[in-house]
Amino acid sequence: MLRLIESQDLLHVIHINIRFTKSECDNLVKYWILGSMNKELLKDFTDCDSARDLWTKLESHFTDGDSWPDSFVSASTQDLKYTQASTVNVSNFISVKLSGQSNYPIWKLQMLFLIKSQELVHLIQQEGLRILVKYDNLVKGWIFCTMSEDLFKEFIYLEDYPVSYVWNMLASIYDLPKSEGTYFITYHVFDFPL
Repeated sequence: MLRLIESQDLLHVIHINIRFTKSECDNLVKYWILGSMNKELLKDFTDCDSARDLWTKLESHFTDGDSWPDSFVSASTQDLKYTQASTVNVSNFISVKLSGQSNYPIWKLQMLFLIKSQELVHLIQQEGLRILVKYDNLVKGWIFCTMSEDLFKEFIYLEDYPVSYVWNMLASIYDLPKSEGTYFITYHVFDFPL
């Protein structure tokens, strides 16, 4: 049950030490928990006002007062999020292998969609603190695996650098000035034969 609640980013609803405002998600989580209980047990727990109360009552009823420590719950959530990000099929987002200046704008746009979909933009834009080194390596892996073999050979020396450095290095080499980039995108998006 804990994994289901974590996978839906609803841990704050049941965990006492994670503070969020009460939301409409509370009833959803409460009914998940109640729906997973047998009928005999259910009658002892229907008086709870919230999912958090229900969870606390369940923990005190079925454990010896030992709940999961905050660090365990946080680590589990991070592991789950990393697992989800690491199983993304990059080819669902990236249709081209980066081979040089000619396809960099298209590759960059597609790679940004992938990185944003996993909420990892902070890794390439150096915003905020780096959460985990493994996320840095994951995004760097996405970038490297979408390069052509010839281009990758030119960037292999960057494998130990942060992904933001790799991203900025690519941008400094392949990004066109704003006016040229706009023309390139406009030309390729709107100049299709009919």
